[in-house]
Amino acid sequence: MVSVELSQFDINFQPRTTIKGQALTDFIAEFTYDVDLPTKVIEKPAMDLTKLWKLYIDGSSNENRAGAGLMLISPEGHNIHCALRFGFPASNNKAEYEALIAGLKLVQEMRVGMIKVYNDSKLVVCQVIGDYQARGGKMLAYL
Repeated sequence: MVSVELSQFDINFQPRTTIKGQALTDFIAEFTYDVDLPTKVIEKPAMDLTKLWKLYIDGSSNENRAGAGLMLISPEGHNIHCALRFGFPASNNKAEYEALIAGLKLVQEMRVGMIKVYNDSKLVVCQVIGDYQARGGKMLAYL
C-alpha cells in the first residue's frame, strides 16, 4: 500500500531494520546458553498468606506537633490501633519514617512473622524499596 502511493512520485520505500546486525551478534554471543557451565536454580519459598499481618502507618506533622497512627491487623482480622505523639519537631517525611520505625518495632516486639506494610507516602515507600535515592543527611539516616 505504501509503495503504491509513493510510486507516483518515483520514491521507493525501504523499511529499516529494527536491530543492527552487530548488536544482534553481540547479544547472541553474550547470552548463548553453554551446556558445559553449571547452572543453579534458585526457588523462592512459597509464602503462606494465611499468616500475613498487615501494618498501616501514617505520619503527620504541623508547626507545633508531629505524630503517627498505626494499625496492625492479624491474619484472623483482629485490629491493634496505636496513636503516637513525637516529642520532637519533625517534617512530614520525617514523621512518616518515624511512623514506619514505630510500626516495625511493634511488629518485632509482637514477634510477627510476615507483614505487608501500607503507607501513603510515595517518597518514603520508594526510598525504602530503593526506587528513589534519599537526599540530605536527615533522610539518609533513616535508610
